[in-house]
Amino acid sequence: TLLIAAPLLLTALLPARAEEAPVVSIVTDLAPGDLLNVRATASAMGKIKARLPNGTSVNNLGCNDVNGHRWCKVAEIDNPQLAGWAPARYLNP
Repeated sequence: TLLIAAPLLLTALLPARAEEAPVVSIVTDLAPGDLLNVRATASAMGKIKARLPNGTSVNNLGCNDVNGHRWCKVAEIDNPQLAGWAPARYLNP
């Protein structure tokens, strides 16, 4: 029993790691005057939750391939509750 409990005890004694900083991506490569649609689902048919101009910084929460297209879950830096999916090709990095 001691061998099983030892890793748990050791974990409890170690200092907690600081949370990793989120990856920040910049909206880029939109046509002049165009806005990036941030959608409720990783689909061009998903409901639009927000529209962002070139140069907007967003927290990039991770990307996935969906039906042959790369989509990233993003959240507005100033309003993290506003989160959705955007095509990766318009996010740098």
